[in-house]
Amino acid sequence: MVISKTMSGNKIILSLSGRFDTGAAPEFRQVVSKIPDDTELVTVDFRDVLYISSAGLRELLICRKRFREERMEVINVSSSVYEIFETTGFDTLIPIKDTVCEITDNTPYEIPDYTDYSISSFLDHRVKQSPDKMAIVYADEPYSWMDIDTGANIMASDLSLLGVKKGSHVVLCGINSINWVMAFYAIQK
Repeated sequence: MVISKTMSGNKIILSLSGRFDTGAAPEFRQVVSKIPDDTELVTVDFRDVLYISSAGLRELLICRKRFREERMEVINVSSSVYEIFETTGFDTLIPIKDTVCEITDNTPYEIPDYTDYSISSFLDHRVKQSPDKMAIVYADEPYSWMDIDTGANIMASDLSLLGVKKGSHVVLCGINSINWVMAFYAIQK
């Protein structure tokens, strides 16, 4: 990732490009640590960000904690990166100021509001809206929303056969994997 810093009075714009992942997180943290505490506004421009990982999301939360919502904003988030924010729930934690993102054909993309969805109804909605759209890449294999839903349905059926029902307490412990994601949705179903 490349970070460029622009100052305008007591405002700073951090323009990011590339992947905001584990490799880029220390660089971002170092740049943010040098921003004066009395800075009026820190704007993080995602115009050229292709992907954000959990490490990148964590760094944004650290920045948000330091500068609070009124003094920090994220702008120009592409629809594919926004989907990561929205799927992880970080769209409600990070102050994203853009309400429309551009997609590859320059057609405006309205950012949907999923606040009224349960976790399982969110998955149902995504499957109906874009079943073949890639949701996750794990071990270099792409998984669509339909793939995740199919796996979750199989696991939910197996859980039901084991006696798991609404109100049951289920613990999910494992490494980050496609199986964990499918199991998470299965438990919600």
